[in-house]
Amino acid sequence: MANEGANEETEKIVEVLSRKSIEQRPQIINKRERLGDIEVDLMMGKNHKGSLLVMTDRASLFTRIRKMHSKNADQMAEAIVEDTLSG
Repeated sequence: MANEGANEETEKIVEVLSRKSIEQRPQIINKRERLGDIEVDLMMGKNHKGSLLVMTDRASLFTRIRKMHSKNADQMAEAIVEDTLSG
């Protein structure tokens, strides 16, 4: 049961308009040969109480994990830019 404990009032699904399928990414990224191709995931906590932003370089597997206090897209984009520039 993927949505165990979720109900219609608390579960909100948002469609990302510019989203592209993994199959549509450039072939060079799949080779995992160049540094800087970052894969980003958001891991949600139990009952959506907190989240972790996980950023992994596909070539080196160097991973940064950042605790997020919000799923707000602008705050997540800011966190990604900050971590990328501080690396």
